[in-house]
This record gives sequence, structure tokens and C-alpha cells, in this order.
Amino acid sequence: MGFSGMALMITSIIIFQILYGYVFSYIGLIMAVFMVGISIGVFLTRKRVLFKKAVSLIGIAVLFGIYCIVLPQALRMLPLWGQGKLLNLFPLLPLLQGIAVGSFFAAAQRVFQPEVSSGATGILYGFDMLGGACGGILISIVLLPLYGIINSCIFVGVLLIIFSTVYYFSLR
Repeated sequence: MGFSGMALMITSIIIFQILYGYVFSYIGLIMAVFMVGISIGVFLTRKRVLFKKAVSLIGIAVLFGIYCIVLPQALRMLPLWGQGKLLNLFPLLPLLQGIAVGSFFAAAQRVFQPEVSSGATGILYGFDMLGGACGGILISIVLLPLYGIINSCIFVGVLLIIFSTVYYFSLR
């Protein structure tokens, strides 16, 4: 999820810059809203894992994959909404992305290490950071320049759904 979270965060920043022409005065706000979303996601997941933990992990990944696929379709409708309204709604993008990333990390921690252990949590966090680094590099150097925002988002969403499906069938 680090890969897809970083990929969509970079994409969101680029979308903001395309729409408004500048990003530097708002990048702190965008990142802060993303971090608040991560906190909300971790809090909600720790309080409410109502069904099998592995199923919740798969469900979060599939929902985030669908979000990645739907996001470009919503962006195509921007001319209908108007830019003024979008500036007020734009913080919802990093908030939703942060909630998904935080929920996934908390659910993954419960699936792969039921008893809280700093060693296992550190390894999981390390792999999450590695995925984020790979996502940042791949999205900014390869995917966005070659395929554009819409195809890059669809690629990340399809990748999440494929990996979730493979994980689901590996549990059987």
C-alpha cells in the first residue's frame, strides 16, 4: 500500500499544480491532510475490525484500487464542477488516500503480527517505506511522463486489485 499511497499522493500534487498553477504554498496543507487521514484510518481500523482480518485487508486494498480507477473519471468532469468549488473539495483527495493507507497498515499489522511486537512492526513499516520509495520513483520517472495521470491512476488501481485477488486466492 506504500507504493499506491505514494503514487496517488504525487499524482494529487501534480493534479493540484495543473489546476492552479502553483503548489508550493499549499503542499504543507496537502501533506498535513494526508497525515490526518492516516491517523483517522489507523484509529478506525484498530477500533473496528469486525470480520476476518485478512478479508478486511483485502477489502481495503480493493476499495482503494477502485478509488484509483474512479479518480481519473471524476477528474474528467472538472469542467462541469468549476475550479472554485474544486479548491474547497480538493483536500478530500489526500484525506481519503490517507484513510486508506492508514487503515491498510493497521489491518496488515494485525494480520501478519497478531501480538504487537516492535520487531515485526518495524519490518512491516520498512516494507511499507520501500513500497513508497518504489512508488515515488516509478510514478514520477516512468508512469506519469509516459502514460499520463489517467492511465497511471488506472494502472495503480488495477495493480492493487490484482494483488488483492492473488492474496485472496492464496488464503484458500
